Amino acid sequence: MNFAVCFWGCWCVDLGVMISDKISSARTVGHLFRNRMEESGSEDAYEYEVDGVWVATTWREYGELVSAFALGLKSLGIESGMRAAIWGNTTPRWTVADLGVMSLGGCSAGIYQTCTADQAAYIISDSGARVVVVDSRDRLEQAMSVRDETPDVMFYVLWDGEAGDVDSVYTFDSVLERGRVYEGEHAGAYGEMIDALTPDTINAVRAIPGIVETRET
Repeated sequence: MNFAVCFWGCWCVDLGVMISDKISSARTVGHLFRNRMEESGSEDAYEYEVDGVWVATTWREYGELVSAFALGLKSLGIESGMRAAIWGNTTPRWTVADLGVMSLGGCSAGIYQTCTADQAAYIISDSGARVVVVDSRDRLEQAMSVRDETPDVMFYVLWDGEAGDVDSVYTFDSVLERGRVYEGEHAGAYGEMIDALTPDTINAVRAIPGIVETRET
């Protein structure tokens, strides 16, 4: 049986796949994603809408984006155990960022789209995020407006729009390009990061009013 789940009406993921021994034996989510990418490389992983047309991305392409983003963050100083906050609408780039941080051995904290700057500052600060990934110039400006309350943030990644002349802001595409260059200089780096993950690796922080919850991979 093949079916898909639609997210916010702008992209969907095909869930019609048989679970193989390789996939079911994955030790962590990072291993699971890599195994699925290797097994289903030429098959469609998800579709997203561009100007009324649905565009497919294969598992191999999806995996390359995740690998490039993870290595791009690493080239910018993000290491295993560090945390990132992601603030934006549900799109493929949200999950690329999330899986990229996870692949690196890091931990992501999602921020609701409806959060105010002060609420976002609480999540960024309390989670210990060193990088903040945002989807728009408006959210970037909100995130940067509370820099005094979030002094541990090293830099920001903007996935839609231009970074401008601010040294601490990178576009999503520039992080991907850095990752590809890093992979070219350090062959096999992505695989080594995945192999270093363990079932005890913390990969997500979920903010509940008054509580910050961590989740193991």
